[in-house]
Amino acid sequence: MFTDFMHRLADADTSSMTRALAGKFVPTPEMFTLANRSSELMETFFGLIRDTLRPGVVTHDVSLVFELVAAIKFSSPERTAELRHRYLTVILDGLRAGHGDDLPGPPPAWQELTERWVPAN
Repeated sequence: MFTDFMHRLADADTSSMTRALAGKFVPTPEMFTLANRSSELMETFFGLIRDTLRPGVVTHDVSLVFELVAAIKFSSPERTAELRHRYLTVILDGLRAGHGDDLPGPPPAWQELTERWVPAN
């Protein structure tokens, strides 16, 4: 369920928009409300699959995973999709329960993710 969800989101390529637009305009209060609602829904979904993930993985980790995957871009859309799925699979293997040591450092906080949207002065 989680793996299919992640691959469908990678295909949707919405994180490329995040990377391209973050910090380029001042978000409206409505945009922050929608982002908060999205975060709530993702947290509900995580409640269903949390036991399949390694300890310490949070929803905000997944947001940044998509930005990493979206950074993969080649001139061929087919090759881009193929490589995105390749590296998403590598990352998903590392997210599964039963893997490795404790994760270093704390996960990103919601404030850290949202502050990227506000243009720097």
